Amino acid sequence: MIPDIPSKLMHLIRILEASDSADFLFLKKAVSATKLSANDLKPFALFNHPADQSYGRHLLYESHRLKIFLMCWAPGDFTAIHDHGQTEWGCVIALGDFTHRLYYLEDERLNLKSVEPFGEGQIACLKGDLIHMMGNAGNRNIMSLHIYGSDSANKSLAKRSRVYFPEKKKVITTNGPAFLSCPEDSILEQEYFDSVDKNALLDYLNLIKLRSEKTRQRGVKGPARQIHPQEGIKSYNNPAEGGSKSDNTPAQGGRKSYNIHAQAGSKPYNVPEDIDGKLKNPALFNQN
Repeated sequence: MIPDIPSKLMHLIRILEASDSADFLFLKKAVSATKLSANDLKPFALFNHPADQSYGRHLLYESHRLKIFLMCWAPGDFTAIHDHGQTEWGCVIALGDFTHRLYYLEDERLNLKSVEPFGEGQIACLKGDLIHMMGNAGNRNIMSLHIYGSDSANKSLAKRSRVYFPEKKKVITTNGPAFLSCPEDSILEQEYFDSVDKNALLDYLNLIKLRSEKTRQRGVKGPARQIHPQEGIKSYNNPAEGGSKSDNTPAQGGRKSYNIHAQAGSKPYNVPEDIDGKLKNPALFNQN
């Protein structure tokens, strides 16, 4: 059976797409009003991601000004330290209890700003220069919903993010995810970076140690190879923009389904017709 995007999420998408500009107050009120829960998104959850992807990352919706991801976190899953590139506004909705770190740059030095946990039900607003790290230090699977927006026509959402690797003394610029093992072919730039506050470094190394212990407990081995997040994905791109068109098959109830095969056995999601018209790339819906 083909799952539908939850009605609560579709309602939120319509609100955000119809707004002239989504400032942080408007965004937080809109998200709170939808009362999205983990149960609403369970059909889209995937926790058995490849070992070299340090958390599950699934694009649920994409348009010219908006991207929405569902992140899935098994015990021990963490991001690297990263910012959010060209994102102008957005938020993260915690659908579980997270370990969370905030950082700031001062004179090109990375400093630890906050070690406050990010609790279930909380909504954290963000923009491109927000630097953080988050993960699951608990013993059960949890999820989070991530919304990234931009009102500038010349900016690509979440592109050119900077990801910090203090233990490797480097920072990379990428259009890809903030995995702790960054795919080589997603790296745009790479530079030496050794300016990290001592407290920030020690805290980071403790989190990496915690991650190793948690993943070892659930029997996860180290990555066998690096996988680009888009490897094997066939998307529905506009041929006029240089893309290749995938099969487009009508589903029941007048909806269109877009078949995206990131992995064997993946299934399409249903996208309502009224939203479909707003999509620049109405694809990248996948699940096992």
